[in-house]
Amino acid sequence: MKLPSLAAVLVVLSSAASAQPLPKVTVGDNPSLSGAPLYIALEKGYYREAGVDVQLEMSGTSSDMAVMLATNRLNVIGGAISAGFFNSVAKDLPVALMFSRAVSPFAHHLMIRPDLKDTLKSPRDLKGRTIAIAARGAILIYELVKVLEAGGLTLNDVEIKYIPFGQQPTALANKAVDAALMISPLQDSVAAKGIGIKWLNVDDFIKVQPVVVSVWMMNTDWAKANEDAAKKFVRATLRGVRDYCNAYHRGPNRGEVTQILAKYSNVKDAALIDRIGWGAADPQGRIAQASVMDVQETFLKEKLTRDKVSFARIAPAGWIADVAASLGPFTPAGDGGIKGCR
Repeated sequence: MKLPSLAAVLVVLSSAASAQPLPKVTVGDNPSLSGAPLYIALEKGYYREAGVDVQLEMSGTSSDMAVMLATNRLNVIGGAISAGFFNSVAKDLPVALMFSRAVSPFAHHLMIRPDLKDTLKSPRDLKGRTIAIAARGAILIYELVKVLEAGGLTLNDVEIKYIPFGQQPTALANKAVDAALMISPLQDSVAAKGIGIKWLNVDDFIKVQPVVVSVWMMNTDWAKANEDAAKKFVRATLRGVRDYCNAYHRGPNRGEVTQILAKYSNVKDAALIDRIGWGAADPQGRIAQASVMDVQETFLKEKLTRDKVSFARIAPAGWIADVAASLGPFTPAGDGGIKGCR
């Protein structure tokens, strides 16, 4: 009987190995511009190259995703830091920060009604004014607190109305509010229509820099049991971050990334995406401890959270830096000296 050659055996073994399903990572996603690295990594096949099968799940509201993360129906979610996250950690739920998603410089503006442009000159002029915020316990509350502090004010000196982003332009137009804290592309649309004026960039009023605005959060039980898959997910996503950062600095891939965002995000106008200001990301995925703890302290002061938790519990994944280092140093292509994304 003729025995198979070594080459034939290797082909069979290789075919069998390639037939094995890749470990799956289920990621909760509410389509947004800050999800850019995730979309880039999916579109360009970085997850497949890394050896993981990333499945996006559109999971309703941020609260819905948080519940699904805590119960491991989602392994990873992306979103802004909130009081709810700190409360979940304090309750010993299996959730933690994985790596950063959006950091300063960012373009969140306090928009004011056009008829107030000659009246409101500085943060101290906000006293007694009505301000719209999208949600209680959101990172936007932290941002507003910092603006008010610059004028010697507190939240008690203003009236807060919790109004979803989509309803804020109407509230400004009807004079139901004097100001609203917005993000892109909503703030750009409101400014273009003359409904509101970009009055203050809140990032300019936050002393603890860089600010961590949005993060990737993980189910810690899943991450411990599937550390190899978690590391592969992070590495591939950081490749997407670096592509995004090159586009942020108006490198040669700007058009490609803009098209990917138009395909996956909630903004379908590629020309608009290219025109508006982009928020920064960290090519190393670093989570600035000082920023996160300052956010927590603010939420504690405003009684949005009750128990303080340590940074070690908030962001326990000590291997993130090693994964980022495996990609080597990052220098943006076509660097024009723009701050951020470095």
